Amino acid sequence: MAFRDKVPQVIRQIRPPQWRDIRAGFKRQIPALAGLTGGLALTVAAVFTAAGIEERESRQQFDSQAEHNIEVVGRAIDRSLALVNAAGGIFSGTQGASRWTFYDYVQQVRPLHPGLRRLQWLPRIAAANRLDFELRAQKDDGLTGFRILDRDARSQMIPAAPRDEYYPAAYIEPFDGNENLLGEDFLALPAYGVAMAAARDDGHMVTILQRGIDTPTGPQIGLLVFRPVFHGGVAPDTPEERRKAIAGYVAGLFLVSDTVDAAMREYTTPSAIDIELRDDSSALGDERPTPGLVYRWVGDGRNGTSVTDAGHEGPSATSTLTVADRTWTINAHGTARATGDIAGYTVWLTGLSGLALTAMLALYLAAMTNRNRAIEYAVEARTSELSAANESLYREIRRRRRIEDELRRARDAAEVANRTKSAFLAMVSHELRTPLNAIIGFSEIMRESIFGPVGDRRYKGYLEDIGQSGQHLLGLINNILDLSKVEANEFSLHEEVLDMPALVAETLRLFVKTSTEPEHDITVDVAPDLPRLRGDERAIRQILVNLLSNAVKFTPKGGTITVRLTLDRTGRITLAVADSGIGIAREDMDRVFQPFTQVDSSLARRYEGTGLGLPLAKNLASLHDAEIEMKSRPKRGTTVSVTFPAGRTLPAETGMAAELPA
Repeated sequence: MAFRDKVPQVIRQIRPPQWRDIRAGFKRQIPALAGLTGGLALTVAAVFTAAGIEERESRQQFDSQAEHNIEVVGRAIDRSLALVNAAGGIFSGTQGASRWTFYDYVQQVRPLHPGLRRLQWLPRIAAANRLDFELRAQKDDGLTGFRILDRDARSQMIPAAPRDEYYPAAYIEPFDGNENLLGEDFLALPAYGVAMAAARDDGHMVTILQRGIDTPTGPQIGLLVFRPVFHGGVAPDTPEERRKAIAGYVAGLFLVSDTVDAAMREYTTPSAIDIELRDDSSALGDERPTPGLVYRWVGDGRNGTSVTDAGHEGPSATSTLTVADRTWTINAHGTARATGDIAGYTVWLTGLSGLALTAMLALYLAAMTNRNRAIEYAVEARTSELSAANESLYREIRRRRRIEDELRRARDAAEVANRTKSAFLAMVSHELRTPLNAIIGFSEIMRESIFGPVGDRRYKGYLEDIGQSGQHLLGLINNILDLSKVEANEFSLHEEVLDMPALVAETLRLFVKTSTEPEHDITVDVAPDLPRLRGDERAIRQILVNLLSNAVKFTPKGGTITVRLTLDRTGRITLAVADSGIGIAREDMDRVFQPFTQVDSSLARRYEGTGLGLPLAKNLASLHDAEIEMKSRPKRGTTVSVTFPAGRTLPAETGMAAELPA
């Protein structure tokens, strides 16, 4: 068969399995593709939503900032006009104002008006009064050589030509830098003369725009304001009357740039908003009939005047401002920095975040699909292993249950043995106590010679030994019986109100009387105003007896034993027995509270005893919810304290203190 005939057969054998694998793989990745498509759609929607929100927020922010900036500029211009108007008021009186009054006024207001270039007083001087005015200025004001002056064709100052009246610059502040204007007749300047006549006839302020004023930053535009001043302080009703009553003018020159710049720096925050002042009206005296742009404040600080309009792509806001006799337009223009656009940071961040989240989601879904498939294979592989492990686990469970049953039976047997032991001890104690009481009683009768004298003195000594041994054995039996009752939960407390000092005193009297080791120095320390205690008197007395017995037993002759009753801040009473005996090592303290246990358990031990004293004291203290604590150091002595809870204390009663033995 030729090679070209074998190819289709091979393709038919290979293509179906491959196509099925591709289709199955595509189906498995449908969740990832769906997540990718949905994520892209949500990202596009989020981008356009963020763009709209950003644009609205930027517009609102611009409107608020632009309104504030326009208001700041308007107030700055109004304050400049108010300065000139207030200066006219000081010349409205019958006596007018002196040069020094004018000087003081300007010095006070000048710091508040950075744009003020100069402020002048232009009095009305009739031709007949010219010489007298010049002489008074030279004599009274110290202006040597003062004359009323005009400007010639070369702008040089020359004596003023004869006219019916003059309006010279009599006062001018600040003087430095403006001294060359002193005495100049403003009426001789055509533009000024027209504006002054209009102000006089109208009775209101008139303004002139001056261009090309030299400043350190270059030529600037100034606003020259003429405020008419009339005799009597009030403008007459008619133009004819106002022409007769005119007393002079206050002229103020302000740099628009300095005025606006100072206000914007002080009362606004930096923003990418441009402010334009425009004057498209035709006012008297202007150098140009249509000045147009007066000043532009650029948001980035590159400010300056221009006669050409700059293009603005951002939003804008407009307001009008009345400046004396003219109307200005204030335009606020936002730049791209102020408003942002569809490609702003928020939009870019939203888009990039959406794409990142979409990619992560698609990768996660694809990974989860592959992981699920891997898990399926792993589950199949582990199923057989788990079956074997389950069988092993079942065997282990059965083994542990068997062990638990054996432990439970052993515990039950131990409990039965313990109860049997307790019952046996109780029974033996009862059985022993009856004949023992008889032995003690008969020994007492014989020792007291109730039925006749005993022959030999040695018999009395033997009877004394028999009585003491019986008492010792009776105490041991009572301890065993009480301990058995406590362990069997059969020991019940008979509670009553106890006077602890009296209980300690009675116990010590009995103890000192019956003690075989009277050579110890036993002292008692009782806190004043000790409250009374609610408890079982026999049990607490037994605790004290056991503690004193240990103290006497383990304290050499001549040692000290102290019994203390104290009261702490929380109202707890503590009964403590301290001795100067042999002490106990720290590692042996827990052992002494175990029944039938002593530190030295050898047959040759020096100190006899059953080891029931401290265990019984601990159990009796626990029945009272009390805490027992031991502090000891070898060869330094031991202190055992029993602290009763505050709930068992009662207020002390007067007259309850007992007389303790010395």
